Amino acid sequence: MPNPHQPDPPSLAADRQDRQAPVEPPRLRRAGRRWLLLCAFPALVAGCLLAALWTGSRLYEQPFVWYNLNRIDAVANRTARSLDSVTVVAFGDTALRDATLDERDMAALGAKRGVANLHFLRIVHHRAEFADFEPLLDRVLAIKPALVLIDRDLLTAERGVVEDLTRYLRVLASLPEGRAYLQDQAALQYQRNCGTPASDSQTAMGRSSDAAERVRAFMTRAWAAGIQVALVQVRKPSEPAVIPASAGDLPLWHDATLAGGSPSPCSAEVQAADGRTAFSAWLAGGIANVVTAPRPAIAKTVRTEAASLP
Repeated sequence: MPNPHQPDPPSLAADRQDRQAPVEPPRLRRAGRRWLLLCAFPALVAGCLLAALWTGSRLYEQPFVWYNLNRIDAVANRTARSLDSVTVVAFGDTALRDATLDERDMAALGAKRGVANLHFLRIVHHRAEFADFEPLLDRVLAIKPALVLIDRDLLTAERGVVEDLTRYLRVLASLPEGRAYLQDQAALQYQRNCGTPASDSQTAMGRSSDAAERVRAFMTRAWAAGIQVALVQVRKPSEPAVIPASAGDLPLWHDATLAGGSPSPCSAEVQAADGRTAFSAWLAGGIANVVTAPRPAIAKTVRTEAASLP
């Protein structure tokens, strides 16, 4: 006969506790799962939408890369026909396009300053950051230009993911109005008429210390390959320029006569053309000084407006 004062075995005690534990009604369990699904579904849709927009914005930039890779190859083919060819590649914002003459006119200015066969390849991007040009850098180094010029603003400029996604959404929203999906790459590189992206009012670019490291890394690679590289101040900053400490010793070309920024194609057209010619002449003088100087004398030296004037 079992002793009423003897404790139950562990298995019986656990079974008794399970029977005594409150059981959640099936209706509450179903409601909890339903709310979980209702919360998870919008989050999943939002995540998929953001992923699709991000992928689309990256693919939207591919024509820029393809177009300019073809331009680099075309320059390489032209320079291969002449032993005295001098290739100069310039990267920058659309302000660089508005501040400089096109290839033939730059070649003519170079010839006046002793560079008889100058091939000036200017590659610009709307609201540019240095990362925009990174898919082109290996090919640029492969063609061995005599000089690479980089817009000084690329040291700190950063658009950010939000701006890229917002821009892509604007492109998609304009499709029902008949706007082309793909950007006209030739217009981006050459057109200066009013209404082009460069002449639109622009908000200030964000700043990134990572951009300076990217620029320095490329310059180190170029110097190791025997290619000269310099930063160029294209427009006068509205406030004192903040140069990252890691980029303080990089060579910088600065035109002391630059006042108020790059020439505007939409106001004072004659003055803008004169300013563009003057800036291009100054730049051509700097190019001539670099490519005609003995190599040991120009390695990694800091160049100012006085050093680059003809």
